[in-house]
Amino acid sequence: MAYTGGIPPERIAAMTPPLNKKDAALADLQARILKLDLAPGSALEEAPLCALYGLSRTPLREVLQRLAGMGFIALEPGRGAEVAPLDLSRIRQFFKSGPLLHSVVARQAAEGASAEGHIALRTAQANVVRARVARNAASMALADYQFHRMMCQVSGNPYIGPSLERLLVDQTRMSQKFWRATSGTDSARIEKAMTEHESLVEAIVGRNAGRAVSIALAHWEDMRAHIEAHVQPAPLADEGGLLDGL
Repeated sequence: MAYTGGIPPERIAAMTPPLNKKDAALADLQARILKLDLAPGSALEEAPLCALYGLSRTPLREVLQRLAGMGFIALEPGRGAEVAPLDLSRIRQFFKSGPLLHSVVARQAAEGASAEGHIALRTAQANVVRARVARNAASMALADYQFHRMMCQVSGNPYIGPSLERLLVDQTRMSQKFWRATSGTDSARIEKAMTEHESLVEAIVGRNAGRAVSIALAHWEDMRAHIEAHVQPAPLADEGGLLDGL
């Protein structure tokens, strides 16, 4: 998400030049992967993608290389490209790495973000709020991804920031249901996440690193618990009592 300097979205849209074909393909593939329109592990065949985006094979392969570098896809020699899988091993590493990366990025954003970075974070959060007002779960998931990605960028850490950005790809894919409100409990969960976003921005702007870390970890824990509940299978029902005594 680009720094906007507080310029209204409608003016930004008018001033922003149209994306070239490669950038448009990159943005579209990112969004489709994050929204699970392209399922984890699914093959990305070059010929259909070239036709879809109006690209020849060379620029399409450049797009795929960029996606691979960002953690969206895997490129295997002799097998071509596929959407990054979400297998058990990857999910285990996700749960192990999440709190560490989120806390470090929050601390460094609070300690080092510039005034320009503060405005960029506020703008990113405003986009989350707009998606919430529209009650669009997919848009909220994408806006949340961009908010946390902006935190990575304003943290200024060239090692930890990109690592969290890669983790955010999987976090966004696994958290689609987190942003769907079909009950009062769902709405309360989303409102809590929105409040945590706002508090996190204020902690970063106020350069309160300890509070930023605390909020980031609480926000991660809510997300982790929800994801864990949905990626683990429910226990098998033993309706006939066949497991009694085992």
